[in-house]
Amino acid sequence: MTGGSADVTRADRLRLLLAMEVARVVVQLRERLEFMVTIWSRHRSREPFLDTLFTRWRTAALPDLVLLEPAQVRALEGFYAVVDDLRLYLTWTDDMPVTLHDALEARLVELTEFGELAIEALGVQLPEEVVGSLPLDVPEGE
Repeated sequence: MTGGSADVTRADRLRLLLAMEVARVVVQLRERLEFMVTIWSRHRSREPFLDTLFTRWRTAALPDLVLLEPAQVRALEGFYAVVDDLRLYLTWTDDMPVTLHDALEARLVELTEFGELAIEALGVQLPEEVVGSLPLDVPEGE
């Protein structure tokens, strides 16, 4: 196999893995939100939030990231900036459960929007069985 074709395959795999990670963060945050707020109200435990927001983006190797187009990197940076802001908030907040819930719902809308943009920029069509409840639409009223 030539270097060019290996790079294409590697780039395709990287885009798929990143799209799956983006979708996982959004879907799991949505699916676990009520449970995590309940855990917060009873135990003040941050671990479920931080585990849900775990990503490999900041540890990705530069030789891998250069396989992405600049527009893809910008879209991913937008998504992961929202994740980082949310992680910071959840690491240090003392908010009461209702306030925390409201903040998470608002941030989930923002995270969903940036997630959709990132997945679109990556040009990956994710199989529904891989990510569960795609598309990443947030139902009205949530």
